[in-house]
Amino acid sequence: MTSLLHSKCILDKKCFINGLYSRLAMERDSVERESREKETRILNLTRDLEDLRDRLDESERQRQQQARELEDIVSHKDDVGKNVCASLYFVILYIILIYSPL
Repeated sequence: MTSLLHSKCILDKKCFINGLYSRLAMERDSVERESREKETRILNLTRDLEDLRDRLDESERQRQQQARELEDIVSHKDDVGKNVCASLYFVILYIILIYSPL
């Protein structure tokens, strides 16, 4: 009878330990999956940031080019004097470029 109780106790302990191992394995898998998802999100956000920086750099190059063109137009004179209409047009365009969102 004692050996039967002893065997049952050992079996119960083994079942308990197996249950712990199983739960720990599920938790480990869950943590690993969550880690992979977060890593993927970081990589995607990093790629998006690089794309936005590239767009910002290109926008800045275009703004600088247009500013140079505006300066060239404003600094040149024709027979009557400065071309006021063209100058005003480019000043307005310049202001729109500076204050417009990306």
